[in-house]
Amino acid sequence: MKSKNTVFILLFFSGFLAAQQHDNVWLFADLGIHSSTVNFSNGFPEVSELSNEITDLVKSSAMISDSSGNLILYTNGCNIYGADNDVIENGNMINPGETWDNYCNFNSSYPTAIQSSSFLPWPGNSQKYILFHRKISVVQLPSGSIEVRTEPLYYSTISFEDNPEGQVVDKNIILYDGSPRVESGSMTANKHANGKDWWITNRLEDGGGFLKYLLTPNGIEGPFIQEIGWYPENYQNGGGECE
Repeated sequence: MKSKNTVFILLFFSGFLAAQQHDNVWLFADLGIHSSTVNFSNGFPEVSELSNEITDLVKSSAMISDSSGNLILYTNGCNIYGADNDVIENGNMINPGETWDNYCNFNSSYPTAIQSSSFLPWPGNSQKYILFHRKISVVQLPSGSIEVRTEPLYYSTISFEDNPEGQVVDKNIILYDGSPRVESGSMTANKHANGKDWWITNRLEDGGGFLKYLLTPNGIEGPFIQEIGWYPENYQNGGGECE
């Protein structure tokens, strides 16, 4: 079982959402060797070990429960799994490419930056969910060197309307792959003031502001750029922070 300090650290660095009971259950696993769950259904964190092996869950992991607090979906950045720990229909191979081949074929999690995946409930539709996820791309620069980037930003949608176990109906749809560049990780979701829609934010790489999208019942709106000014001189990229 993980120590209290370890659980606190993992909770701090994992991307999450707070709406009804959608953030009730958390899963942690290291290649199925140390698997644990944190459950907030009773109003406080209850930590326990999982007897069944689940996939590796590290930086690219995200999970979501239904409005009653029951775990229904999770991802390791490679595939999308249901509550039974099986890949859901059409949930295989998200973030496809060379990195997927090198890691996901060996039951490892997708090795992108912290806060690179996030589930959200679709506003106004209790049978639909969306996963925002970021891919690792290796870019050849004119100088001959290479640069590793966490782009593009994808989304995939999951429906429970025709399949009670869940079905991915849209997969690996590119949402953003342009300029200005965004930082590695640092993706955060915040509830709109109307209590229904969701803001999805990514910090800009130059430190001057944020890239934003708005999830509404009608779909995704954006991108929007919000300039907030430069960070202090002693600012350094922490590899992922909630804003």
